[in-house]
Amino acid sequence: MKKILSLVAIATISFGYEGCGIDKKEALNALSQTIYVNIDNQFTKNEEVKKGFLDYFSNFSKSIKNTTSQSSNLTLKNVTFITKNNQVCASVDKKDVIASAKNNLSYLNSFEIDDLPNNFEDKQKEIKKVLSKVSFIKAVLNLNEQQVSKLNKLEKSLKDLANQGAVVFSLNIPYADIHISSQEKTFHPSNEILLPAGKYSYKITAKGYVDEMGSFDVLASKEIKLNKTLESLKDIKSAKEKSEYFTKSTELDISYGYAITADHNPEWDAQKRIEVRNFKNYGIYKLGFGILAGTDTHWRAKDMDELEFVLAARVQFPELLDTQFHIGSVSFLPYIGIEGGWDVYKFIDDDKHSTDDITNIVRGTLGTTVLIHKQFGFNIQYAHDFMEKKDHIVSAGIVMDF
Repeated sequence: MKKILSLVAIATISFGYEGCGIDKKEALNALSQTIYVNIDNQFTKNEEVKKGFLDYFSNFSKSIKNTTSQSSNLTLKNVTFITKNNQVCASVDKKDVIASAKNNLSYLNSFEIDDLPNNFEDKQKEIKKVLSKVSFIKAVLNLNEQQVSKLNKLEKSLKDLANQGAVVFSLNIPYADIHISSQEKTFHPSNEILLPAGKYSYKITAKGYVDEMGSFDVLASKEIKLNKTLESLKDIKSAKEKSEYFTKSTELDISYGYAITADHNPEWDAQKRIEVRNFKNYGIYKLGFGILAGTDTHWRAKDMDELEFVLAARVQFPELLDTQFHIGSVSFLPYIGIEGGWDVYKFIDDDKHSTDDITNIVRGTLGTTVLIHKQFGFNIQYAHDFMEKKDHIVSAGIVMDF
């Protein structure tokens, strides 16, 4: 059985090649595969005769698999098409295959790597076409040692290029320098950087801006784009100056807020609030006191429902893990805290002045101070009482340092 198959392969090479498919494109693809497979069978038939029956079909299937990617790039002349068994079949004579191979060899004799397109994607497409021509020529023609050596050298160069990928850095600073691991050259934004497939780290530097570092993966024949924004050192310096001044100052916070209770207690639910607090800053810590008032109607003494006196403590974070919180030159200081005190409004309003009318308060706070200027900014805060009121308060206002 094995000898019969080998004889069929030789006969096919002697008289021509044929491939069939549902349309002309598929027929040409099948024809190209047939040419590669049959030529490969001719070259290796002697070796295959010595192997087992199963090995023959194993090698035969490998040949088909390996040439599938090459087939679409073959250029064949004098191909004829016929309809056979409800399929389109393409055939070509052996002498025309050899003529096509000679034409491709003539083209490659004058081909230079510099002839490849500059654009990365176009270059990769052309590399595949040229590699297909090299493989086709080596399979079909009887080449001398010099020709084989030249084609092998070209093939290696093309495969090295095919194993490369590209990365393009898109930056807000056009004059930045890009340094990539294992690469001695300094690169610049918006240019295609060709690299062998693999994992790389990078560092971007520009005068007046913070260094940017990271890593990326390069895949063969693929292009990736990295969009990065470098921060201005001037902005960071300005934001840092604001936060450093603030964390050593005394501040006055005036906020307007709104409170609701989980059980909709009519006494403290749907309250409009005005809150005034004074803090002394000690670096990341701040201690202070406040007077907080609330009403569900109008800001008149007889309509008020709350008058609170509280002591407060906070921990603020001008930076965390060496990271400065800022947007441009605007500095952000997130904080968490606790405040406790008493609501004395009913105690004052009631003629009896009973201590039973004093409501205890213990609230947790979470918020951030936004510094526009080192002595002026805004404050946004959420607070929740864990005692009798159990209110939820969202407030915002201005912050002044002195």
